[in-house]
Amino acid sequence: MANKPFYRLIFNSLRGVYHKIGLLFFSEEKHRQVTYDFYVELRDICESGQSDLVVGCIRKHKQVTSAYWRTILESLPKDLATE
Repeated sequence: MANKPFYRLIFNSLRGVYHKIGLLFFSEEKHRQVTYDFYVELRDICESGQSDLVVGCIRKHKQVTSAYWRTILESLPKDLATE
């Protein structure tokens, strides 16, 4: 990150929001499992030396989690940043 106080201010002000959204995502077992599965698959790809498979792995898991995130984002409390 650039050594600019402005960037730190933005990052620090959003930290609480990121934490709250993360709690919403990881509160469900299926979300924790899909995240775990992603990192296991990514680790296995890296350990096998097949770096050309990384992009496909990321795309596949992005598709899986996009539906989860859409549902979460549609139901976010209006005052999430101030709770």
